[in-house]
Amino acid sequence: QEAARQQAAQQEAARQEAARLAQLQADQQRDLAQRQRAKQKAQRVERLRATGAQLNQEAARRDAAGALRRGWLFGRADPNADMV
Repeated sequence: QEAARQQAAQQEAARQEAARLAQLQADQQRDLAQRQRAKQKAQRVERLRATGAQLNQEAARRDAAGALRRGWLFGRADPNADMV
């Protein structure tokens, strides 16, 4: 009976160790997945910022070019002396 009890205790200890290792491995996988998601999110945010900056630059160029080209000239009677 004592040998059976010791064997049962060893089996229980082995089961607990296996469960602990499985939990540790699951935690590591979960941490890795979280790090990957955070990295992907940071890359996405960086891409969006770069796109936004590019769009702002293009809009500024359009505004600057558009402001230089626009204007109406009403002949000699135009109030804008620079254009006349």
